[in-house]
Amino acid sequence: MLALALVPAAKPPQQPSTPQQYGTIALCAQQGARPVTTGPLTFTIAAPPSAGGSHVVSVALGACSGPIWYPSGTSLTILETVPSGDAVTTISLAGSGTLTATTPSAGSATVTVGTAAGSVTFTTSGPATSTVSHCTVPGLFGLTITGAKARLKAHACTLGSIRRVYSKVIRAGYIMGQSPKKGAVLTHGAPVSVTVSRGPQG
Repeated sequence: MLALALVPAAKPPQQPSTPQQYGTIALCAQQGARPVTTGPLTFTIAAPPSAGGSHVVSVALGACSGPIWYPSGTSLTILETVPSGDAVTTISLAGSGTLTATTPSAGSATVTVGTAAGSVTFTTSGPATSTVSHCTVPGLFGLTITGAKARLKAHACTLGSIRRVYSKVIRAGYIMGQSPKKGAVLTHGAPVSVTVSRGPQG
């Protein structure tokens, strides 16, 4: 009697698993046109839990953080804690990775990690400063109160007290006097008082 031996089917050769690729991201803080008086700047990097989750990085102005490793293809949301009065003007990426979205007004960017080193630069400018440092009193004669307010604001002054008197010469509602006089130099935002005609009495 012929005996048949059962030979198990050969298993297909096991394919070698592809190793996970990694890339790095560094954060850089650059100063814009106007000086930033506070520092260092703080950034929050939000990543999926599988890539380490969220963490906070502090970066001095003019410097970059160390490289942070992430699996290639990881999407990161980076948010700068913008100091009061400051503003992020530009966000840029150099090196490996893709900058998929930026909202400078909110200080945020979304980055996809590449396979090598990349860096994201946030350019931050300090608050705008007034170009007028003092009040040079303008002439207000013949203006209405509305017109006087606009002219005073343009000269870094404010409207002070309003005195109303009768006049046979100046029409009602128009300025006929002021204190201090035109040309006086005062501190920024100083008040200027005016005398307004009530028109002729009776």
